[in-house]
Amino acid sequence: MLKIAITGKIATGKTTISKILKEMDYKVFDSDVEVANLYKTKPVINLVLEAFSHKISSLLLDNGKLNTSNLGQYVFKNTEELIKLEKILYPELKKKKDYFYFENKKEKALFYDIPLLFQKNLQSRYTHIILTIVNKETQLRRALQRKNMNKSKFENILKIQEYDEYKFKKKISLKLDTSKSIEETKKEVKKFLKKIKI
Repeated sequence: MLKIAITGKIATGKTTISKILKEMDYKVFDSDVEVANLYKTKPVINLVLEAFSHKISSLLLDNGKLNTSNLGQYVFKNTEELIKLEKILYPELKKKKDYFYFENKKEKALFYDIPLLFQKNLQSRYTHIILTIVNKETQLRRALQRKNMNKSKFENILKIQEYDEYKFKKKISLKLDTSKSIEETKKEVKKFLKKIKI
């Protein structure tokens, strides 16, 4: 089985590529969606409150849910605190990823949307890597359309997502510029899938 990673910095089109693949009936593990789901679970809520409630105001909303906007604003400004949050989330995320693989192991290929693939040095776990890119203006415009996003938070996220692309150049199977039309992007994806025979 082929395990194909989709990676790229914030607002470069990973979700668009995942959507295209899902429309083609491929199975995609979306890390951001799974993390959002984890934030709704009681064990994760309790661990996050234990670690951060004394540092972040209004962390727990009246409806019993986490204020992920305040949490994000705080951790993206504090690398050590982000690492602390990752230690809560990543073991649970790994369980979900393992279950996804187990459920779909008869598929020819599985896709994984992994935002911090190179930053976390996970590239060797995948047979192919799709890297999404976009020009800076489009990236900023797309990011600012997101809920609870502002320029300061965007820049903090970009700092965390920095890595030496040249170092991983040989690992990248397909570099996709998603500022092109959706039709052109679909064509490139299909061409790549044909090339790897899936």
